[in-house]
Amino acid sequence: AAVARQAAKRVVLRFTPTRIVSWDHRKLGGAY
Repeated sequence: AAVARQAAKRVVLRFTPTRIVSWDHRKLGGAY
């Protein structure tokens, strides 16, 4: 269970920056 929890944390850490970057690109450029 602990390993699964760590894996989930890693997935969140990996995907959250991508989401933020995509949102930033939409905000800054508008042409995605």
